[in-house]
Amino acid sequence: MRLYLILFCIVPVYCYPEWFHSYKKVHRKLYTIEEENLAYHLLAPKYHFASVHNYSLTYRSDKNHTRANPFHKRKRRLDTKGNHRFGLPLSMDWRTHGAVTSVKRQGSCGACFAFAAAGSFEYWYWKKTGQLKDFSVQQWIDCTKGDNYGCDGGIMEYAFEKAKRTPAGPDNFDPYLEREYKCYRRIVRPWVMVKNYATQSDEWNYPIEDKLAHNIVQYGPIPVGIDSTSWHLEMYNGGVLKESQCGKDVDHAVLVVGFTPKYWIIKNSWGKNWGLDGYFYLERWKNACGINSYASFITEATI
Repeated sequence: MRLYLILFCIVPVYCYPEWFHSYKKVHRKLYTIEEENLAYHLLAPKYHFASVHNYSLTYRSDKNHTRANPFHKRKRRLDTKGNHRFGLPLSMDWRTHGAVTSVKRQGSCGACFAFAAAGSFEYWYWKKTGQLKDFSVQQWIDCTKGDNYGCDGGIMEYAFEKAKRTPAGPDNFDPYLEREYKCYRRIVRPWVMVKNYATQSDEWNYPIEDKLAHNIVQYGPIPVGIDSTSWHLEMYNGGVLKESQCGKDVDHAVLVVGFTPKYWIIKNSWGKNWGLDGYFYLERWKNACGINSYASFITEATI
């Protein structure tokens, strides 16, 4: 009986390949026997994919939180300006101007829309004051419910519409909880009030990518929707993500902070340990990952 018990304990440990043990160690996973078997069979196809494409599974594939970001495309047509392509720089990166805050991690709350919207609030506060400050994400998770779905997703424009009446507050006023909570009505300064914002959609045949560089130069980092379901994106660790490597079914919001002649520079909300310190590069002019589908951003604000 003792020998049976010893074998029963040892076999689950040694019947899996070394990469799976490394994954558990890196991510501090403690499984029951049943959970370990399930986790292995779920991760094995990803490991094979990562091996073929030279990605690092143990470092970057712990992304259960990324699948919890439904990005609902419920859109209203709003006036949009900015049709010029002439006189633009070949490259632009708002990070080098000190206008982009640090990368955040949304975790298990599908609040990608609120993180992307915060980037537009933060830019306008910087533009008006010269100071970079984190603005609240939690505020828009809680205060746009009814239009959006809290931790079950939403779109940026409802935050901008609400901020015409209730100003956007700083992060220390309403810090991120990774869950839904109550909407605070009394906002403390500093704050940002939206005067105007723009929403663009492929449903109106609007050429978002064609105007995106101009809008970045004129209005700062631009929140957009993308398709995040590709394993190429999930395991991204450098280079330019190609149009052929992801779909166009938009489910996630990100912040485009700049561009080069060949790619967009994009800030994600999956933490600094993902991608290039939380950023990735996306191929231009190809509607890669459905970037032509949806964008919403502030065009005029006060503080």
